[in-house]
Amino acid sequence: MEILREEIVTGKLPPGSPLRLKALADRLGMSMMPVRGALLSLESLGLVEQDPRRGARVGSFSLDDLYNTYEARLALEVLAVERAASRFTDEDEEKARKALDEHTATAANTMASREAHTALHFAIYEAARSPWLTKLIMPLWVNSERYRLVSIPHRGDREARRLEHERIIDACARRNPRVAARELSTHLAYTANLVARELGGEDMF
Repeated sequence: MEILREEIVTGKLPPGSPLRLKALADRLGMSMMPVRGALLSLESLGLVEQDPRRGARVGSFSLDDLYNTYEARLALEVLAVERAASRFTDEDEEKARKALDEHTATAANTMASREAHTALHFAIYEAARSPWLTKLIMPLWVNSERYRLVSIPHRGDREARRLEHERIIDACARRNPRVAARELSTHLAYTANLVARELGGEDMF
């Protein structure tokens, strides 16, 4: 599943690409059963669409999907960062800053950069001490990653992106839920609006 997810998220398999079981099984060197299971798992993450007549395909980009994904992310992740900010420990701050350093040190659009970015955000969300919140956030996060990659060339330099994350961590470290929520909302909405414009739409948030 990890290979297929990476190919979909990075655009190696573009939106709308057919995902035929036998061809995938042959290419990946496995039987069709685990490939079928992988496609079902990826469908639950919003990365694959199943059609009884056309079969499985890579999920399409759409303004509706973008809006629904980020609307849910804003609700859940803002709640998570508010709770995290009220409970943030020195260990939580150290974990988040280490992930931020790794994200800053890696080149944009690489797997290492995406892994560090994920580690950074979830170091913060896990500080909320709410396992259900992180479980609910994860599928939305995975689906939005392919949209986020569209925004990277238009976000400005990496220092600007680092400062966005720095402000979120600083607010949590100061135990200020209101500011942490505001900074994260701005961060997520900015990405969603950039992608919306790239897809021919208008700002959403």
